[in-house]
Amino acid sequence: MPRTTLVNRNEVLDEKYSVKRDTPADDSCLCHCRVNWIGDFDWDAFTLYVGLIFLFFGFVCCLTQITSVLWKFRLECYGVGLWCSAGFLVSAIFATKLYMKNRVAPVVWMIASVVCDLSTGVVLPMVGACLASQCVRESPIFIGVVIACFFGILTAASHAALFVREIVKLRYQLKHKPPLSEGLSRALKLNYNEGN
Repeated sequence: MPRTTLVNRNEVLDEKYSVKRDTPADDSCLCHCRVNWIGDFDWDAFTLYVGLIFLFFGFVCCLTQITSVLWKFRLECYGVGLWCSAGFLVSAIFATKLYMKNRVAPVVWMIASVVCDLSTGVVLPMVGACLASQCVRESPIFIGVVIACFFGILTAASHAALFVREIVKLRYQLKHKPPLSEGLSRALKLNYNEGN
């Protein structure tokens, strides 16, 4: 999914280069959305890596709980590792669903991913980290769940914040979209000026 940036609508973008035109100052407030294909931030890699990081944290939590069960032959700490693992798995599925090559993911998926990040990536691991920290005294192996939950919370919060920013930018772009007739007249003027 390419990262979107807001640019002045006076910039007419071509596939290879952009041409700037002189227009009145009062006309410069309207913006449109452009795709920033060449940039320092690789959005596709970010969404894919976040999904893989969530899978890794889920694996750590699940492995910790299974090791605890095999070590003491009973389910300890309310099965915190298993349900934290399930929460990270759900977050990973939503994060990897946003990986779309060369196009922006639907806003519905973005909102669902943000809600999922906040519920199963922030709130659930907070509860899990609190419970696991209480169990560390009896079974030190649960420190793995605490660490995975802590870094999972940081990852989910940053992922959600970036997607909220993208949703706000897309909403702003759609709200300030120029009418079709105005866009056509500007395109015709530009073609006429380039011909002369």
